Amino acid sequence: MFDFDELDDAEGVVQEKQLAKEPRLHEVEEKLAEEQRIREAQEKARQLAEEQAKQLAEEEERLRKERELAEQRERREAEEQERRLAEQRIIIEEEERERQLAEEQRLIEEEEEERKLYEEQRAREAEERRAREAQAVSQLHATVGEHFEAVSKVLMREGELLVTPKIGYLPAGTRMEVLQVGRGRRVRVFEEHGFDGWVSLAKENGEQLLSTIERTSASEPGSWLAEAKREQARRESTVESNKQSSGPCDKCDGPHATDACPFFKKDREEHKDAWANYGNTDPRKMGADGGNFVLRSAQVVPQPGDGSCLFHSLMFGLSNNGYRESSACKLRQELMEFLEAHPQKEIAGDTLEEWVRWDANASVEDYARRMSCGGWGGGIEMACCSLLRKVNVHVYERALAGFKRISCFDTPQARKTIHVLYQGRMHYDALATH
Repeated sequence: MFDFDELDDAEGVVQEKQLAKEPRLHEVEEKLAEEQRIREAQEKARQLAEEQAKQLAEEEERLRKERELAEQRERREAEEQERRLAEQRIIIEEEERERQLAEEQRLIEEEEEERKLYEEQRAREAEERRAREAQAVSQLHATVGEHFEAVSKVLMREGELLVTPKIGYLPAGTRMEVLQVGRGRRVRVFEEHGFDGWVSLAKENGEQLLSTIERTSASEPGSWLAEAKREQARRESTVESNKQSSGPCDKCDGPHATDACPFFKKDREEHKDAWANYGNTDPRKMGADGGNFVLRSAQVVPQPGDGSCLFHSLMFGLSNNGYRESSACKLRQELMEFLEAHPQKEIAGDTLEEWVRWDANASVEDYARRMSCGGWGGGIEMACCSLLRKVNVHVYERALAGFKRISCFDTPQARKTIHVLYQGRMHYDALATH
């Protein structure tokens, strides 16, 4: 039989066990509930963090967009400002260009007005000058047989017209007699060296070239006119007997026979400088010949054949090849001033005064006055240049192997040596040494 008491006891044990389990279940439930709350809190925290992060990102995006918009506005404003400034610059440049054009136009108009005034003034001055020249020329007059003296260097021509061949220049102080009166300023004269030709009484500007002097007679003993007549007769006789030597002159390059040279009366070999050096032992003494020296490396530098070729050549050497033609004229004046100031300076044992008297048959004063205006230079001028400028002057002629030195004008403590080439017929060129 079934024992109900045991069953009751078993149920009671079960109930007791269940009652014993209930606190533990309650704890588990509370623990689970706590875990649920924690999970819910974490979820809320996560959601809140995500929401905050989302809001922060949105805020950052909003700020970024605002910055971009602000930058865009600034760029647009800057571009607009730059555009306005560029437009202003263009306007200013156009205004400045218009102002410059107006100023240039004004200057052009002023220059044109000044040019017109200047041309009108020049025309008035030219007209006045022509009137003065015409008046001056109209006042010039000469009569046949009247005697004149050259005030400055005067050009003599073969005929009355200014296109006829030149005879040569008459130095200042040259005396002459009128043979024929031409048109305007032109007269035919017989000058003191025995030549006759046509000269002008004055320049085109009215400047006087000839001045009247006391008339002299060819019959007066020792008169310049008598001497000129004798010189003319002698020259014509020489030319007639020696027609093959009709010029140019080997002494002065003039259009006449060498033997009939009116400026150098003696033969070339009979001039004092041709004999002064015989017996000298030093070939480079002042005024000495050149010994046997030959210059083998040099370049000929041609100089103008205008009657001042020696002075051009000397100036070429003095100025280290940088001379001007006007410098030759200045050097001529300086050398003549030196000659006048130092007539007692010696060359090869004789004074400059004695050399001038021997070579030109003139006083130092007359020679210097004549050479200051024009004339071919020679040994006297080279010696003066050597002494004045403290340089050596060496003269050469062409030779097969180069250039043979034919004369030396040396001075103590010379600062340099100038080389000149004698080409014959009183023409000199410069020599540039390498």
